[in-house]
Amino acid sequence: MQRPARIALFRYFGLSPLEIEIIYNTLSSLFSVQEENVPSDSNYLSFVEIQFPVSYSDSFFLLLGADRWNKIKGLLKEMKRRRGNKGLKVSLVFCDVSADPNLKVVFSLKSGKGLSQYDNALEKIEYLVDTLPIQIANSLVKTERVDCVYDESSLKWIPQNPHDGEDAR
Repeated sequence: MQRPARIALFRYFGLSPLEIEIIYNTLSSLFSVQEENVPSDSNYLSFVEIQFPVSYSDSFFLLLGADRWNKIKGLLKEMKRRRGNKGLKVSLVFCDVSADPNLKVVFSLKSGKGLSQYDNALEKIEYLVDTLPIQIANSLVKTERVDCVYDESSLKWIPQNPHDGEDAR
């Protein structure tokens, strides 16, 4: 029996053809990719959302490999450097966390952070892999989405459970 194809969702606007190609090729080396050019938002110059069809765990980083992960991070850092504070929004979404196929973990970065803060936030995503699933499993509030927000004062990603019926974006 053949396994169903895992589909990564790649949504964006305001990217250069080269940026699109790098992300698409990196994702397509492991997954089927559903690419969607979404309407622009007047609050942002560019937007990137990647929904990975795998859980946020060590297995994700092993599957993706250091070269691919560093390529994605490097491109996102370069995009921030080129656009400055003019409006870049990035969301990295992981599905199927802590054996709950309905749960999504979302890491969101928005422009306004200094370049070093933005770079630090991207670098720290992989270091939560040991603690975040435990925090989610031990949470008394069951949810379908956990938004991780980077706190500039503590230099940490903080998981937040949205309230029922409230959009956490």
